[in-house]
Amino acid sequence: MRSFRRRLTFAGILTSAVALLVVLLVQGSALRSDTRNETRERLSAEARILSEALSIQWGLQGPGAWVDELVDRSGRSTETRLTVIATDGTVLGDTTASGEALRAIENHADRPEVRAALSLGQGQDERLSRTTNERQMYVAVNTQHQGRLLGVARASMSLSRIETHTSQLQRSLGLALLSV
Repeated sequence: MRSFRRRLTFAGILTSAVALLVVLLVQGSALRSDTRNETRERLSAEARILSEALSIQWGLQGPGAWVDELVDRSGRSTETRLTVIATDGTVLGDTTASGEALRAIENHADRPEVRAALSLGQGQDERLSRTTNERQMYVAVNTQHQGRLLGVARASMSLSRIETHTSQLQRSLGLALLSV
């Protein structure tokens, strides 16, 4: 009788462990996808807000040092990399560079998300940044004033930061499931 109880207890524990593992694997994948989608939506919202903040002044007086100052202030408050790019690909503002370093940033006209934003209104991409040398998720939107296309506002975030956040959520989910 004791042997039967042990085997039954062991089978119950093994079944629970396998069920928890399956839930973690399935939910982990869904969690990763959801986190990436939420991050993409957040970056899109931040790029749109930046575009709105730029449009009137840029449309009336053109680009200037004020663009990079606005980008730097906005980037500090959002903890997001922000970039403003003219229609010809010239980088006018970037949270990672100012002054000479900003002027040294290569032309961004060939970036997929910039091309898409200029032609379709919005674009996105994930790739290695040549400026920061980190894998980034990018979302870009066009900036207009009174129907005239001025350039692109872009928001990006390090993919390693997104993955770290996802891993923390997965650990929390695993601990929650184990406590049940």
